[in-house]
Amino acid sequence: MDRQYFIDFCTGAGNEVADTLEEAMRIAEEGLAYTQQPVIIYSAGGVVARLPWFGIEPEEDEIVTSRFGSYGYYGEWIIF
Repeated sequence: MDRQYFIDFCTGAGNEVADTLEEAMRIAEEGLAYTQQPVIIYSAGGVVARLPWFGIEPEEDEIVTSRFGSYGYYGEWIIF
């Protein structure tokens, strides 16, 4: 049975839908912007993944999905 994944950019607009979690994560990464908000992916069962936002510069050992200068960055995906 196929599941549908809802990508919430936590901005109140511009959310997307995908057929697989991998596709949802790719779409989310392509749509990242300086919003100072996390990105959350839902399925019918609830939250399945979260891309956290950090409003600081990353440390050397941090995993960075996308960086916005010295204003902040999106860290590593958390899969539930």
